[in-house]
Amino acid sequence: MKEIFGAISKTLIMLTALLFLAIHIPLPAQESVQEYVIGKAIKIRSSVLNEERILLIHLPDGYDQAQTYYPVLYLLDGDSHFHNVTGIVQFFFTRKIAPPMIVVALPNVDRNRDFTPTKVQRRPTSGGGERFLRFIKEEVIPYVDSRYRTHPYRILVGHSLGGMFAINTLLTQPDLFHAYIVISPGLGYDNGYVLNIAPAILENQTSLKKFLYMTLGNEASYVPRLEVFCQILENKAPEDLEWKYTYMRKEDHFSVTHKSIYNGLEALYMDWRVTEALIQKGIDGIQEHYKALSEKFGYEMPVPARVYNLVGYELIKAKKIKEAIEVFDLCAKTYPQYWYAYSNLGYCYMIEGNKELAVKNLEKALELNPQDKLSAQRLEQLKKEKSQK
Repeated sequence: MKEIFGAISKTLIMLTALLFLAIHIPLPAQESVQEYVIGKAIKIRSSVLNEERILLIHLPDGYDQAQTYYPVLYLLDGDSHFHNVTGIVQFFFTRKIAPPMIVVALPNVDRNRDFTPTKVQRRPTSGGGERFLRFIKEEVIPYVDSRYRTHPYRILVGHSLGGMFAINTLLTQPDLFHAYIVISPGLGYDNGYVLNIAPAILENQTSLKKFLYMTLGNEASYVPRLEVFCQILENKAPEDLEWKYTYMRKEDHFSVTHKSIYNGLEALYMDWRVTEALIQKGIDGIQEHYKALSEKFGYEMPVPARVYNLVGYELIKAKKIKEAIEVFDLCAKTYPQYWYAYSNLGYCYMIEGNKELAVKNLEKALELNPQDKLSAQRLEQLKKEKSQK
């Protein structure tokens, strides 16, 4: 937008004054606007529910530029928790606490209908939980898997009635999800219906290799039933069910959600974080660690490139250059487009005095990343040394 005006002065003095004022009129600040998008809303038509539903989809940063596959977090009460969860997921990835993941949030249409397993008189629309679960199983998950690069690992997050729905899903459709974060579950629904069916179901399960993280705020009426469920798990659940219950007495029914999702994901991925103790295990120990993670989550988790680097740096500090070369070489073979591996190889060969291989790897690093100033400096240093001979 621009405004143009003119004025005619009768004297040179007036003209000069006007020009002086015009020069000092502040101009609007120049701005550059870039949208910051955390996700998109997609409308789908459900044959199971006979209605249109919205899915809120959050993709990890760089999704379109990568070929990576991701685990998927499915979020009930999606309209209430989408911002919180996408923020937590983004924070965990940037801080290397958990892997990047896709978030699929399901906003509510009628939660009394969709989350409840049985019909009760005081909730006229209740009892549609089985049909809603069919909607997730037969329509939502296939839709997401067919359009996005997904790993076969799914997390379900549910709060209150959604928490009861999540537990009921674990009991009745145990293979649909792999991890459950259950927040203040309404286990009193229909005289404790889920509590009543749980013992026989769990007793007949020989294996239930899942992760269940449950929380409760300072909610006195919820405590007895959740404690009963914990006792049922203690007595009836298969040994391979990994579960934990945390009572957050400083939180209420609503404030408990954010901390529960944060703590639940942190507990689920507690072995994913790279610690100093892990680095000290060396490359063999690290490869065993990621093999165990792959078995736990059901899909291959290769040693990340940054972990190879950390191991290599430790070996350089210990002046074990040959071992460092082996690690960086393995990194380059595993991630052939990772310029940093070649840069590190070039540096190690410089230390060894193998200038030919140093030049070869530094040039490869610059080919992959022309902005690699450190490799350029090292390459220039090697050329100077050669010309001085």
